[in-house]
Amino acid sequence: MIRISQSDKQRKELESFRRQASSRDSEKALMVLMSADGMSVPQIAKTIKRNPHTVRDWLKRYRAKGVAGLARNYSPGRPDTKRKHLMQLIEKVISVSPREHGYQDSA
Repeated sequence: MIRISQSDKQRKELESFRRQASSRDSEKALMVLMSADGMSVPQIAKTIKRNPHTVRDWLKRYRAKGVAGLARNYSPGRPDTKRKHLMQLIEKVISVSPREHGYQDSA
């Protein structure tokens, strides 16, 4: 069982983070606040309709790093490799005069 205990300062910091953060980050802060209020992981998961594993994960992150542990430092999903390749091609094309591409006007 994971229980979070907080000082008044930590609670105020978390409540402030909850008001300023995106809805996803706000939900994470809510999980921690609910735990600090004495709710169990299964109760929190049922209340906010998340998997208990997800709740435990965020509580552990908060324990390890505080509010900073609730912020996501990366974008989930597949790496954006195609965009990088396309940007290189576009830069190559626009770096030369339109005349080199068959256009009569250079502007």
